[in-house]
Amino acid sequence: MIPIKPILWSLLFLLFTGGANTSFASHILGGNLAWDCISSGADAGKYRFRLSVYWDCSSTTVLDVNAQVLHAENHPDLGTIPLTLSGTNDVSPTQCGSDCASGQTGTFQEYLFESDPVTIDGVPPPEGFIFSYYSCCRGAVDNIIDAFNDQLYFRGVMYPYEGKDLNPCYDSSPDFAVKANNLLCSGYEFRYASTAQDSDLDSLSYAWSPTLGYDGSQAVPVNFQPNYSYSNPLPNPSINASYDQATLDPVSGLISYD
Repeated sequence: MIPIKPILWSLLFLLFTGGANTSFASHILGGNLAWDCISSGADAGKYRFRLSVYWDCSSTTVLDVNAQVLHAENHPDLGTIPLTLSGTNDVSPTQCGSDCASGQTGTFQEYLFESDPVTIDGVPPPEGFIFSYYSCCRGAVDNIIDAFNDQLYFRGVMYPYEGKDLNPCYDSSPDFAVKANNLLCSGYEFRYASTAQDSDLDSLSYAWSPTLGYDGSQAVPVNFQPNYSYSNPLPNPSINASYDQATLDPVSGLISYD
């Protein structure tokens, strides 16, 4: 029997809906958090966490690759999980003719991080063990109020499953096979499938997730501009009748937007 995945997991990449303000100090655009259950070798039964962070190459600052950590919430023993840089990818839109090295607006870099193998003891509480990443600051985007002063926050949650202790591990998270999209061309139909995959063949479903920031002590919802929300993040008919409504298929994960 294939169990339903007892986690919450998400890929975030904020989309510029106008993008006139681009000269702020920090430009973190989103990322992805995943983990693997190590099934063989000396570290069998432990977890390895993986984090990707999307960075705007036009930023006047540089991401400190030696200071990135995950935060473990609701766990009595785990505090922070150090991360080590494992690679980078230039994910700038090829249609724009520039790469990250140019530093031009609209160019992006993906930073990839991994943790050492981690032992996680205990049965998660009903709200789960939360593994989060937060950092200041977001890029300046048009659909969030005062975005460039917000801490970006995203997380994965290990929920309880049949009362099992997480040591030894028994499940890996899903992951996305396709990089986040960072360009929509005006006047064209847009279809985006993240092509999620799960090594344990668990069932997956998709939904818009509340967009969160961090106030220094806890995750908090961000404040959207009028006519936007976490489930309605792109220009829509309430802004201009000629715009389409972005939709997310809960089974396939396909995002459609015209």
